[in-house]
Amino acid sequence: MLCGVAPFILQIVLNYFTVRSWWDLHNSTLGLVLSLALAAAITEFTKVTVGRPRPDLISRCIPKPGSVDPTYGLSDASVCTQTDHYMMEDGWRSFPSGHSSLSFAGLGFFAFYIAGKLHLFDKRGCAPKAWASLTPLSAAALIAISRTMDYRHHATDVLSGSLLGIVAAYFSYRQYYPNLASPYSHRPYSPRIPRDDRLPVHAREVALAEQYTDTETERELAAETVRRDEDGRVLWKDDDGAERVSLRDHAS
Repeated sequence: MLCGVAPFILQIVLNYFTVRSWWDLHNSTLGLVLSLALAAAITEFTKVTVGRPRPDLISRCIPKPGSVDPTYGLSDASVCTQTDHYMMEDGWRSFPSGHSSLSFAGLGFFAFYIAGKLHLFDKRGCAPKAWASLTPLSAAALIAISRTMDYRHHATDVLSGSLLGIVAAYFSYRQYYPNLASPYSHRPYSPRIPRDDRLPVHAREVALAEQYTDTETERELAAETVRRDEDGRVLWKDDDGAERVSLRDHAS
């Protein structure tokens, strides 16, 4: 719940106090769901195909008295008296840690979302931005570490699960948002429409403006995205801020 519901609610709150955009909320929700789904699918697949005995496997097994010969003999699951089949099966699925992967997938995505909205890498240096962006990752790390405290996982299970989760989070984030160093990191990619440079100037401006509310700031941003130069050619900006000439004007 903490790694899924909490980021979703906090993304709504952050959206309200920043861009107030339904399109942004739509993309952030899809990205969060994609991140959690990827992490969960890969984690469960690995647990079933690879697996590993948990540190608390003996306590789950409840072996028969005198059934273990630690010096000369080996024992298998036949010595266990545990009647809960699921508990025994789960005892062989330690690698990787599901709590670690899901916590970093959900809270990691939210950390990237915060960093994008605050323009963390705008080359101006601001410690509060960094603290705000790293707070969700700290919570994810706390959840992951707790799995070794109760002997549910080995340390390597936690590390591998955390790495899996953060990779899934970043991959999902980049499906819907530009890189964190982009001047447009606070807004998602445009809808899947034909090539932007093939649209008339007014259509391009409206398409961008409709992603947000009718606030004056966002309309000015949209208006600055497309302009005409001194020769009348249509110029548009890509996600890196570089101006490019319309293909239509190239052809003419």
